[in-house]
Amino acid sequence: MILQIALIVAFLVCTVSASAQRITLVYPRVYAPGESFVYEDGLDSTFVLGNVQPAGGQLQVNGTIVALTPQGAFLAFLPLIHEEAGTKAWRLALIEQGGRVLDSLVLPYRYRSETTPTTAVVDTLSYPRVVVVVTPNAQTRTAIGGAYEFFPTLQTHLLAIRSIDGFFEFSVGRRTGYVDRRFVTVTSDSTLAPVVLGNGVCIGSDRSASASFDLSGPTLYRSELSSDRHDVVITLDNTVSFVDRIEYRNWDSGLLNVACIQQDGEVELRLSAREPIRRGYRVSLTPGKLEVMLDLQFAGERGKLRGKTIVIDAGHGGAAAGAIGPLGTNEKDVALRWSALIGEELARTGARVVQTRAADVDLSLYDRIDAARALNADCFVSLHVNALPDGQNPWRKHGSGTYYYQSESRRLAETIQREILDTGGLRDDGVYDANLAVVRPTEFPAVLIESAYLIHPAEEQLLLSDDYLRRLSRGVVRGLAAYFQAEKAEK
Repeated sequence: MILQIALIVAFLVCTVSASAQRITLVYPRVYAPGESFVYEDGLDSTFVLGNVQPAGGQLQVNGTIVALTPQGAFLAFLPLIHEEAGTKAWRLALIEQGGRVLDSLVLPYRYRSETTPTTAVVDTLSYPRVVVVVTPNAQTRTAIGGAYEFFPTLQTHLLAIRSIDGFFEFSVGRRTGYVDRRFVTVTSDSTLAPVVLGNGVCIGSDRSASASFDLSGPTLYRSELSSDRHDVVITLDNTVSFVDRIEYRNWDSGLLNVACIQQDGEVELRLSAREPIRRGYRVSLTPGKLEVMLDLQFAGERGKLRGKTIVIDAGHGGAAAGAIGPLGTNEKDVALRWSALIGEELARTGARVVQTRAADVDLSLYDRIDAARALNADCFVSLHVNALPDGQNPWRKHGSGTYYYQSESRRLAETIQREILDTGGLRDDGVYDANLAVVRPTEFPAVLIESAYLIHPAEEQLLLSDDYLRRLSRGVVRGLAAYFQAEKAEK
């Protein structure tokens, strides 16, 4: 009898535990007990997302009823409420039909200005002062918090004129730029000598062309491909031209001309090719040399995917989970599964498919690009799913979007966007020119696809389906095929 009672009690406990509903707040979230979430000053409304498991009941967030999907997911865009006592918090309650509270949670938040201020760093340097770039993949900005501008190579010298908020402000031409102090080391020099550009040698073939010039040291530079894709223009900052001879080897091949023009404190190099530069170009500043390589043709059969090397990059991975959906879906997992499916679809075309990662591993942005460069890729496609910054309304912005940076990648972005909208069927979130690390390369067309918004419950549900990911994969492959088909018609 005692055993029977014990079994009945155990059964009832298990039944109650199995039916107990719990609220999980996926975003915002904190990672240690007692912490508060921090919002930027001035924010008055933003979104919350998460799930209730098992699904059911009425969910209230700060007193507002929020809809649950059949899977228990929720997403809401609500005002931030400040209570009389000054407490700021998200308050969630799950209520059954009779009014009993099944579960609740409270997440405090505060504004950036309410956090403990950091101790200011005392700057004892005298200015101007020469600083030297010692960190690979360093960047400079147009302003503190501004856009990325230059990506200086190691040993590039800059003339700092002051320090502010962890950055050195430096002079570049007739204006200033900003470099993070972590990227540089400080010298005792107070003057910056100009870099000297010397004589060059040009070598060409039917498929590629190169130019190599003596250069006394690395310097800031920018480069661009002309709209007709015949010219690469490189502008070298703080440089003086000592060029009085350029040798042409195989002079009747792909490289038509190289012009060198001194302009104030800059030198402009213009490399002109006989045919359009189809794949891309590479600029490298190594000790004593400036080298430029032009890739005039893609690999494989012209106008087809067959024989071309396509690098598929599954975004994030390892500790970098990326965006997270209301049901707890991680971007890194969706991207990895999508990468495998698109690889299968691409392989049927005869393309050589290479994945930057085939497992849940950490991989830096620059490792992904370096791998594509080492493979002499014909194309680079990075796979992602989207989220939003605090304050944006997710009910107004969702769907599929495609990103590029170099002008020669725009047509690829547009063709892929058109095809994934057709096969995926989501709202058009647009084509964007965006200064993102994985779409900066000039050596090959590169795009980043944000297939859907993972934070949106309906789109998260689609992304959990292999059938839907296959539809997206077909769209990407059709976009790639259309891009290379257009190459066949170009003169």
